[in-house]
Amino acid sequence: MSGIGGIIHWDKRAISLSQIWHMMNMVSHRGPDGIWVEAREQVGLGFALLAIKKSDMQHLQPVWLPDQSMAVAADATLYNRQLLAQWLKGTSWWQDEPSDAAILLAAYERWGLEMLHYIEGDFAFAIWDGKRQQVFAARDPFSARPFFYFHDDDRFLFGSEPKQLLTQPGVVLKPDGEIVWELLNRKFSRLEKTFFEGIWRLKPAHFLIARADSIVQTRWWDPDSNNEIWCDDPQAYYDGFRELLKWAIARRLDSDFPAVAELSGGFDSSSIVVLADEIRRQYSTKLPAVETISYFYPNDACDESAYIKEVLDQVAFTSNGCKAVERAFTVDELKEEVWRQDSPFFIDYPAHAARKGKIIAGADAKIQLSGIGGDEVALLNYEEGDLIRHGKIRAFAQLSRRDNKTPFRAFSQAILESAKVLVPSRLPMKPSLKPWRFRSIIQNKIFDDFTEARFHWLVESNERQSSWYGYESRHPFCDQPLVEFILAMPIEQRLKGEQYRFLQRRGLRHLLPAKILNRDDKMDFLSYHKRVFTNELSQLQQYLFTSDWLSEPYTSRDAAEKLFKTVAQSGNDYNKMSFSLCLSLACLETWLRGFNRYYQERVFGKNEAIETFISK
Repeated sequence: MSGIGGIIHWDKRAISLSQIWHMMNMVSHRGPDGIWVEAREQVGLGFALLAIKKSDMQHLQPVWLPDQSMAVAADATLYNRQLLAQWLKGTSWWQDEPSDAAILLAAYERWGLEMLHYIEGDFAFAIWDGKRQQVFAARDPFSARPFFYFHDDDRFLFGSEPKQLLTQPGVVLKPDGEIVWELLNRKFSRLEKTFFEGIWRLKPAHFLIARADSIVQTRWWDPDSNNEIWCDDPQAYYDGFRELLKWAIARRLDSDFPAVAELSGGFDSSSIVVLADEIRRQYSTKLPAVETISYFYPNDACDESAYIKEVLDQVAFTSNGCKAVERAFTVDELKEEVWRQDSPFFIDYPAHAARKGKIIAGADAKIQLSGIGGDEVALLNYEEGDLIRHGKIRAFAQLSRRDNKTPFRAFSQAILESAKVLVPSRLPMKPSLKPWRFRSIIQNKIFDDFTEARFHWLVESNERQSSWYGYESRHPFCDQPLVEFILAMPIEQRLKGEQYRFLQRRGLRHLLPAKILNRDDKMDFLSYHKRVFTNELSQLQQYLFTSDWLSEPYTSRDAAEKLFKTVAQSGNDYNKMSFSLCLSLACLETWLRGFNRYYQERVFGKNEAIETFISK
């Protein structure tokens, strides 16, 4: 969770150092350990540092080749850096221990675009290639590090956050109506677009080549659908899952500062904590101290205190617990959060994020381990349609009865899912009916879950919140070797086990407490969220509907006000759709009203019209 930024003038005009400095100053929260900028002729690059290891202070950026022909700015943690350093041994311009950024530049110098098939880690980087007059940029498969850009005929701008680009002269500040529509309708599909027209996202698992006359994004991480791992002994899959997850955790604990692991009491966070404990016991002198952080929901059905206690009784970690907030946010907190997010969308209430940040800072930690990606990797062992397609009719009927589905409903759903697998890829299909690439429904679903826009919005929102509190979120379940192992497990082997959390239960059966191993549910927090949001309705209505309504292009003021009144009068007796829409409308209107702040932050072009989007 460092930060990068850059400006390239295609016409070779010199870059003003003050321009790149202002760009990086907009993300000063990403650089608690320093900000460095450099402008050389047509290129300006910047780097904001969060030092995870003490040696990071000796590895500053940007990194240039000695002949000045190439340079890199990278927010990157390479988990196979030792192997890469060995492969690239003999790089003439390296001095002492190379930084991750220096390894990336050497890898590009040696392998070109193919470098992406050698590296593993969390990364977003941009390499200026002066000989080719192009920018090569890439992101990891799981959105661990962000990358946004703007381009026109004269220049290419990039940064870790949209606000870096929006405060540059000549960049028009205007909402993207298509993405606003997706937010309000909970339809997430256009991952390359942002909430700002003209500000683009480099999609995860993609690289881009930007030149004066073109810019193209290309997917680089594309698991082979024909790759399957066959083992005679099913235990090999269970052990493989556990050891790969354990390895993913160990790689993410490479720090000179303590780490904090979220512990909710669910399968995913509990798996990370018990494995981290085992790693610490085995390699205590080589790894940082680990603490846990948990939220408690007393008197709520979603409270998981009993499960949390079972894990804490078993591990040797300092625990930090706090009561969940009873207020979602004040209006001022909401204003600040949408500014921080550059978006009317966020994953956690600001008060929760602030409490977590305070605990992590108090532990002197700079890494937080999360369970993000756990459901995608391990929740289901197979889908009902897989049972039908492989003739497991009795197992299908038993599963349908357990889920309280009528035979007709269960069978029709399974047939529809099965049909998707059989659709020829050459046929034009709507996104909801897109053909799938793997042999089984569950394999396709796992890949789809990791590539859908909504998942990456959530990961990016989590990353943005952590950046404001000076720590880096790392997600062991979002580990490339682990995900590829899960995708390569044949459906014939999956059908030998149960459906729910099968690999996790079998792989960690000697580590997870029995109380968690026997869980067959996942907590629903909707009731809690509705209650704390209802507590804010009065102040939100006062704020939203007593001033000019800027969301008119997307929804009428009368319709929004009517929805808020209906929700307020119903107490907590309203559905998830109404809750989501009210929250989205409140965030959207607050975000639009905050556009003035982008203009106020500009050091160039202060006289530009503030009514850019209102007048359209």
